[in-house]
Amino acid sequence: MTATIEVLRQSLPPVARLGFDDGWHLLPATFLNLKMPVLIVDRAYIGDPSAFGLEQLGARDPKTPIPRSCLDVELLDNLLWIRDQESHMIIAGSRLNANCLVKQLALARTAALLIGSSYQLELSCLALWSMFIGTANVSPAATRR
Repeated sequence: MTATIEVLRQSLPPVARLGFDDGWHLLPATFLNLKMPVLIVDRAYIGDPSAFGLEQLGARDPKTPIPRSCLDVELLDNLLWIRDQESHMIIAGSRLNANCLVKQLALARTAALLIGSSYQLELSCLALWSMFIGTANVSPAATRR
């Protein structure tokens, strides 16, 4: 029986381990004193964050502005998705619980986007420094042209 389980474990493809949630976190503008809402997304949804112009948080110079990514955050009620500005392709999406943070995000024009392992972040806040950061435009989906 144990040999069968081991054979199955080796033959199954690796699966990205998300945290104890769906890999999306929305934090207020006071987080890290960024003065804009912060959207944390697991990298399993996005892929390589550097391909979208994001920088590693722990390696960047804090005196320079946060880089602008080529991603847009769009909202429609409690539905949220991230779209590539160039191809207009939806990369990832989620349904958020209605709360005041969703309203703050809807009112913001820009949000900080943190991409990394939500599982590692839930285990230790030190994982924050290995995440990638950039800003993204926030818009209601109805106003998109």
